[in-house]
Amino acid sequence: VSTQSTGFFMALGYFKFFIILFLTFATSQLSSNELRITDVMSLEIWERPATYIGVVEFALFGDQAPITVAHLTSACRDDSNDAIGAWYRNVQDFLMQGYLIVSKQSHVNRKTQDELTKLSHRRGSISLAKPGPGPDLTFSDSKYYQNFFILFADAPRLDDEHLLFGHVVSGLELMEKISRGSSVEFFTSPPYVWKCTTEKFTPENSYSVAYASMLKEIPSQISQSFEMLNQLIDSKTLSPVELYDAMYALIALTESRRQFSFEELKARFILTSEYTGRAEPLCDLASRYHKRQNNHQAFLQAKFCCAVPYPTEIERLLRASGQKDLADDLVSFYNVTRFDVLGLYAYQAAEYQIGYEAALQAMKAAPTDERLKKNVQAYEQLSSSVWPRKLAKK
Repeated sequence: VSTQSTGFFMALGYFKFFIILFLTFATSQLSSNELRITDVMSLEIWERPATYIGVVEFALFGDQAPITVAHLTSACRDDSNDAIGAWYRNVQDFLMQGYLIVSKQSHVNRKTQDELTKLSHRRGSISLAKPGPGPDLTFSDSKYYQNFFILFADAPRLDDEHLLFGHVVSGLELMEKISRGSSVEFFTSPPYVWKCTTEKFTPENSYSVAYASMLKEIPSQISQSFEMLNQLIDSKTLSPVELYDAMYALIALTESRRQFSFEELKARFILTSEYTGRAEPLCDLASRYHKRQNNHQAFLQAKFCCAVPYPTEIERLLRASGQKDLADDLVSFYNVTRFDVLGLYAYQAAEYQIGYEAALQAMKAAPTDERLKKNVQAYEQLSSSVWPRKLAKK
């Protein structure tokens, strides 16, 4: 039985959770009062002439680099130039460098190097480029160009040379894909351009969860992060998505400890499922048991996962608002996820009848998926001596 879709579903369902972990890793060497997200900047990337590619989001550290962040966010809000930028330098597996067209009043000059922070350049860091003697900006056609780069690898040697002012929180893989698509270092006519927007970070938006958990690898900060996340959860102010993220951030904190109780981890997965009414945490718990080579417990948790239906209130609201097709798609996707997980771990636990019926249900939810059909065939090809089955109706 294939495991490909299980990984795909988990990755897609927990996208924001991985953003949290990525930002956590990148800031793991900071002390308690050194880091605070002040702004969030989004770049909408296009390939010339008019092909939409995707979005990259940054967390900006305005307390550490107030001049730089203030000027960049001001430029992104400047409607007069439509906040246009481009990627013009590419070093595969190391960095991509770009510029933002800014007004003369919003430019950042070389004095911003006085803002050199104690932050370490890591994969995903965003830092000001320093082109050599003279200002950080080049001047052409009555416009200023502010240069900065994104790192694809750790580069601590840059710490005393460049001003690190932010970190990618989503879209780094997209940037790497663009980078690996060309061996040219400098583009005379940059093929990728972008428009930027910014918003202030506030405790009410979804980045509050990332902020609460970003310092999880610092022993002195783990207790504080637990406390912040628990306060967010207890406040009853989080949206369903934010609640889900906060619960998973607590799971990440638990697993970040060098020595942690698996029973505590198990309890957090179960509690997350109970709080959110969703099956995915139990499916994820099943995968943790599988990694510990406990196929029986993986199968049992997959059964519990499979028993949790799609949240009826969400489905009701979608249908009531006229979004029937979206509701159908979400329910189908959800059912494929939970039945596919049960089919996988039942097979490995030799619980063939249960697994076969789950595989059929997964295929029923997505009847055109060839991989799911092959999973059913894998069961049906088992010899009768291994599994004297009772064929269920397809």
